[in-house]
Amino acid sequence: MRLYAATAKPKSGLDWQPRSCRWIPRIAVFWFVAAASAAAGPALSAQQKSAASEYKVKAALLYNFTRFVEWPAGGSGSAKGPIVLGIVGADPFGPVLEQILEGKTVRGRTLEAKRFSTASDLQLCDVLFVNVSGKAELQLVLGALEGAPVLTVGETPEFTRLGGMIAFVLERNRVRFEINRGAAEHSRIKIRSQLLQLARKVSKGP
Repeated sequence: MRLYAATAKPKSGLDWQPRSCRWIPRIAVFWFVAAASAAAGPALSAQQKSAASEYKVKAALLYNFTRFVEWPAGGSGSAKGPIVLGIVGADPFGPVLEQILEGKTVRGRTLEAKRFSTASDLQLCDVLFVNVSGKAELQLVLGALEGAPVLTVGETPEFTRLGGMIAFVLERNRVRFEINRGAAEHSRIKIRSQLLQLARKVSKGP
């Protein structure tokens, strides 16, 4: 599947404008779900609107990652059941993640969001958003998934350096991401070239 026709390498991420909660897609096919919006709620402060729009974009990206990742045969990601997107630690998405996933399928499989409070049972996930506090807790989670075919996603500066696979990065009010390809390959997860080309940075290991 080709996502763009231009010969120049595209920039990853979305321009997001907190006050209007709108995004300008750079690669239309990849980013179209970022326009999905939550149901109307109570009035929010400017800071709350900024965080809400940021995590709408990140939720849409989590969904899109599942479309451009291949799990090894025999892993949960290659099974016939739902693709499980887990969250461990504080949940910054609220109902937005379920709203993004509702009614969507990837290679004939539905998608399901689950929350975890501890490192137990994390290997039941196909994608895991890690939002724990502190380096020690992050290492505990990543250690529990050592070698497991679970796509780990985070947003702390040291995430990929410590062995996480994809890290969200805010750059000039745009949500972008970096990829640790070596960590994914260690867990037998293949990240397709289309997604690698959209990354801000791709590394082969810590």
